[in-house]
This record gives sequence, structure tokens and C-alpha cells, in this order.
Amino acid sequence: MSASQQSRPLTAEERARSLDVLADLLASTFDAQVSAAEVHRALARGNTAGGDDDDNSWRVSMMKCIHEHNTEVASEAAQRDSQEWICPMCETVNWSLDARKTLRRQQEETSCRLSRLVTEPLRCECCGYDGTAAPP
Repeated sequence: MSASQQSRPLTAEERARSLDVLADLLASTFDAQVSAAEVHRALARGNTAGGDDDDNSWRVSMMKCIHEHNTEVASEAAQRDSQEWICPMCETVNWSLDARKTLRRQQEETSCRLSRLVTEPLRCECCGYDGTAAPP
């Protein structure tokens, strides 16, 4: 008997197990860009947003979850690759790219290619101090 010809509805446990299998399958399809928990969340969004009417609603939810995940990962990577510095003129906390971490990551990612490091001079967001003027 095929799934479309089942005579009884699925129990809550069977639905949960099926959802787990589906979530794992979808998560693996997206090459670890999302976790099974994020797939669960996307499918739940699709169900609450009238997913029965629109077969593509789960895809939209999946893409939203992937975008949220990628945004979080990019934000965490930016924090790891930056360093805090305090302006000696106005004592404002600024953030700059940590050149050593960026270079190390680039060398790990591209072991065959020579990486080029671009460094930007420090400049205070508040007062414009760039390291050339002596603090008082």
C-alpha cells in the first residue's frame, strides 16, 4: 500500500519521526549550511503560515533559515577576525581587522596561492585620530 493510500492517519510519534528523517535529509541536501533544528523551524513556519495551500512555502522558509544562519556565521567570523583598540585621543572603543588572523585564515584556505594582505590604517570613528598626531 502506497503512502497516498494509507487507511489511517499518522500518529504524533510517527509524524515526529517522519519529520526528523525529513529534516536530516533536507539538512544534508543543503551541504551543512543549515542544521536539522533549523529545518524543523522552517517546516513549522510553513505549517503555521498555511503551508497546506502552498507547496513552496517550506522552500521559502528554508531559504530564510539559510540566510539567517549565514548571517550569524558571517557575524561570528567578523568578530573573530577583528580586534578592539581604544583611541588615545578620545578613548572611544574602535574595531579593526586583525591582520594576523585574516592572513592565517587566508593561508589555510588557499594553501597553493600566495595571499595578499591589505591593511587599512587605524582611524577613530569618533575624532578621526589616525595615529599620526600625538595624543595630549
